[in-house]
Amino acid sequence: MKKSIFFDVECYPNYFLAAFMNSEGKTHHIQILNDNKIDPTSISELKSILDRYQLIGFNSKNYDIPMIMLALKGWSTSELKKASDLIIERRLMYWQTMQVYNIRDPNCDHIDLINVLRGLHGLKKYAANLGYETIEDLPYSPDRVLSLAECHHVREYCINDLKITRFLFNHAKDRIDLRSKITKVDDYRSLSDAQIAEKIIRQKLGIQKPNTVFENVFKYQCPEFLAFNTPELSEYLQELKTTTYPMPLVRSGAKTNPLIRKVSLFNNSYKLGAGGLHSQEKGRTVRSCAEYKIIDIDVTSYYPMIILNNEFTPKHLGRRFLTVYKQLVNDRIAAKNSKDDPDQAVFEKAFKIVINGIFGKFGSKYSAVFSESLLLNVTLTGQLSLLMLIEMLESEGIEVLSANTDGVTCQVPTALLDRFRLVYGQWEEFTGFNLEETAYQVLCNLNVNSYFAVLETGDVKTKGAVFSPFDESSTPSGKIIGDAVIAHIKDNIPIDHYIKSRLSVRNIKEFLFVRSVSGGCKYGERSLGKVARFYWSRSSDQYIAYCKNDNKVPRSDNSHPLLDIRELKSVDDIDLDRYVEAAYKTLEELKSV
Repeated sequence: MKKSIFFDVECYPNYFLAAFMNSEGKTHHIQILNDNKIDPTSISELKSILDRYQLIGFNSKNYDIPMIMLALKGWSTSELKKASDLIIERRLMYWQTMQVYNIRDPNCDHIDLINVLRGLHGLKKYAANLGYETIEDLPYSPDRVLSLAECHHVREYCINDLKITRFLFNHAKDRIDLRSKITKVDDYRSLSDAQIAEKIIRQKLGIQKPNTVFENVFKYQCPEFLAFNTPELSEYLQELKTTTYPMPLVRSGAKTNPLIRKVSLFNNSYKLGAGGLHSQEKGRTVRSCAEYKIIDIDVTSYYPMIILNNEFTPKHLGRRFLTVYKQLVNDRIAAKNSKDDPDQAVFEKAFKIVINGIFGKFGSKYSAVFSESLLLNVTLTGQLSLLMLIEMLESEGIEVLSANTDGVTCQVPTALLDRFRLVYGQWEEFTGFNLEETAYQVLCNLNVNSYFAVLETGDVKTKGAVFSPFDESSTPSGKIIGDAVIAHIKDNIPIDHYIKSRLSVRNIKEFLFVRSVSGGCKYGERSLGKVARFYWSRSSDQYIAYCKNDNKVPRSDNSHPLLDIRELKSVDDIDLDRYVEAAYKTLEELKSV
């Protein structure tokens, strides 16, 4: 097995740098200066690296690999800079660059992390989201002609990028290992979940190139079980059954999309017509007690079962799609039931990736399974089926607190627990779906996209930036604030005590805010780059500003930037009172003071 090496390329009019670092942190640089071309020794070194190592980069397939291959062709720094600008400005894909410049595929062992990581962020934003110690933006404009000292500075900057790449690789290693085990024939290590799904579904359907079919109209295929007693919902369902809608409507925007509605049902408001069902609650804390239990019921494998139960299929693929899709679902269930077999555990995760990824591909015109009507049929059926469940429960005196894509949370009178299970059991029988129960001690909603629940087991379920743990796709926003609120509601720990107990240099990540800033930002005269990371400061009267218009970056008033966490030697400057005040404000919004 080849040893791993992390790599990155930087390109200026008079400077080209290919930087490498092994797992232990030892670095090596190959550079071209002052419009020269690569020398024979460097050519041998680069070819040896491509041949001997497993290369790991970030956006490296579309940028770094082609740039290295152009350098190996003997291009000067000015020629390389022109190619770099073209790749970046036109956002060229790997194959496009290879065609434009007649480059051969190096066929090297290579992993590109950009699609494996969740979300659509740059290297620095991923690092900031996960609390990496140092984030630094490119020190000079890419069009600058560099001095020798500035070239050295760029090398130092590049080393930090290599360290971030290594950090992100270690963070995502389980996902990469899983991708390596899915197949020994193809290389899935650099693919997103959706890209893996596309590859596998094409293989199983025997499709080399997708035959994209754009539909002109949409007519809802209504399942026979759907019915409502509420006039507003009955009218909406009748409209869906009898109306032929011109396409495309998904891309036409919320104001003109004829499917989008807000409906009131008993004590709640719901938004439907696009995506999943969402209730519109905000600012609320509800606790289980002797008289009431809070119970969440989620539909098992909701979208896959909607597809299979109703035989929804892309029209251009017909029943062969259902045959393949059903086999994938059954294979996942079989693997999931083989709990003691580690190989089956791998397959279960792989099948989950494929099944979930396929649904996202229904909306991609580049996919072999592209079908806007199927996407709409599935999401509408999901929304309407849940609304039918909500209507049945509310009619029996069982209050539905909230609803999301695949389930509802209810406040169930203890005296009606048996009736509750009987009603949702009838719904399961009508629809062919299965529900899973989770009991909550407490449910706290800031809004539909920001909440937490304490389960009966004591575990905490969270959603949204205020309450979520550190994650590559979630932007930190003073994590300590949400943590203090959870600790207060769950364990009755006073807000100020909790925050004071966490105040230390070691825990500073919990006090940081991160923002992506279009066009870059600054702190006074100091340039900070396109990612701002800061804490609330006792001594500062400044804010972080957008470079383009001097407007304040949200929540950055009286703050201090902290791009390098290692610079913080003391927490004396942390405005503890402000964090405590923000936590109490959150408690007030939750109506839990």
